[in-house]
Order: sequence, then structure tokens, then C-alpha cells
Amino acid sequence: MSTITLGLDLGDRSSRYAVLDAEAHLIGEGSVATTREAMADFFAALPLARVILEVGTHSPWVSRVIAGCEHEVIVANPRRVRLISAAVRKNDRIDAVTLARLGRADPALLSPIRHRGETTQADLGQLRARDALVRTRTLLINHVQGTVKAMGYRVPSSTSRTFALRARTALPSVLAPALASVVETIAHLTDQIAAADRAIALRRRGAKARDPAAPLLGDRRRLSAAAPGRVATSEYPPAPPARHELNRPVRGLRLLLPIFEIARQMAAPHRWTSACTSSADGSRSVSTRWAATSAS
Repeated sequence: MSTITLGLDLGDRSSRYAVLDAEAHLIGEGSVATTREAMADFFAALPLARVILEVGTHSPWVSRVIAGCEHEVIVANPRRVRLISAAVRKNDRIDAVTLARLGRADPALLSPIRHRGETTQADLGQLRARDALVRTRTLLINHVQGTVKAMGYRVPSSTSRTFALRARTALPSVLAPALASVVETIAHLTDQIAAADRAIALRRRGAKARDPAAPLLGDRRRLSAAAPGRVATSEYPPAPPARHELNRPVRGLRLLLPIFEIARQMAAPHRWTSACTSSADGSRSVSTRWAATSAS
């Protein structure tokens, strides 16, 4: 086990760190630029240590850089650690010290996760880029159709891929100056989406050639049929099993169970009921409440 524990609070420009020795004494603090070169130089010169950081935008690549310097890396899930997420006093220095102390005491307290690999992250980035192109094209198509319809005209029915071709000749002259550039942008986006489909298919065939048994990126047909705003990744390698103890749908269902119970009680037949109670001094009181009737 490493005798040094380092808590690293990642920032967009610079990151704050705090270093504890084997006796949990704070022996160093400072900041390092949040760049690959600065991180690699800093951790290459550091003695072997246990490094704790939070999940965030930079945590995937930072954790890989630190692991490449042969340090033990723990990526904490702050949503599962109330000492971090619900802290009253929060700043970069305090967060770095808190991470270091929790990591030194027991890493399991941090509900650590394991990030996807660099290749997997790049593949998902390619899928999400295509998804952004599709959503942008859909937004522009809806804008053109709505604007033309509001003037009493219509664009002929077409698919998203052929919309620009048909809209060029269907635009009324009064709207041509405003919408011609939008239609040309739609045509350009359609070309970019087709190029993304070819790149994804090529990457898929390359992965299949390297490992025939490996799960693959979603095929082109499913990508083309994917609804706008949704990335088709069902054939993509899932996150490691240890990434989450409980998947999101099940966790969400557990949160909704009390609501379901309240709705069930409200749906049952109700009526006003009265109850009379007597006290020790002989006085009586009557209480009335709205209660469910028993099933007959």
C-alpha cells in the first residue's frame, strides 16, 4: 500500500491537490494545470501514491494519465458520498483535503467507479457527434416547414435526406431570402451525417476484423432509423459491471414506489367516518376523517 495519499480536486483550468503522509498529516498542498503535459510531469515526479479524484468532465483522461505513471487511482462518485455532495463549506482546497482523508481511511467509502477505456470513449464521441448533427438537422427542417406553412404554403413530403432537394424548389419567393441559407445548411448536414455513417461502418468493420467475438458499434441501419436526440448504442460494449451497484431504471423505480402507494390509496373508495372517544373525566370527543372503505 502507498504511504502517500493525494486528493485531487479537478478544475477546468487548474486542479488543487492535498497530500497526506502515512500518519494522515497534511504535508503538501498546491495546484497543477489541468493539461495532459502538466499532469504527466507532476505525477511522474511524485513518489508512488494513492490518488483520489471526483467524477467529472476531466476525470476519464486524468485517471488514465495518473495510472500511466503507476499510481493507484480511485475515482470517487460524489453523489454517493454525502460528506462531499452535502458539504456546507466547499472550496477547492477543502475538497482536495476531504478526498485525501476519505481515500486514506477506506476507499470503499467513496463508492469508486471505473471509467471506460480511451477507445470506447472515442467511439461514443463519434456516435454522439452524429446524434448532434441529426438533432440540428431536425431543428432546421422543423423551422423551414413551420415558416412556410405559416405563409400558406407547404413543402412536399419527403424524408430527412431528401428534404433539402425538394425544399429548394418549393420555397415561396417571399421567403427565399430568409430560408435559402437554412436549406443549404440542411443539405450540408445531410452530407455530414452520411459521412459519419460511413466512418462508423468502417470503424465497425475494423473492430470486427480485429476481434470477431467483440461487441460492436451500432450498425448503419439502426443508426439511420434512430430517433432524433437518441444515440443508438445498444450493440456497444456496456460499462464495466462494477460501474454502478444499481442501474438507473431500478433506482428510479424504487424512488417512485411511495408515489404508487399514495395513488393506490387515493384510487380506493373513500367516505367520511366518525369516531367517538371518552376520557377519564367522562367527557367525550368526536373526530371525523376521510378514510378508505373496506372491500365487501
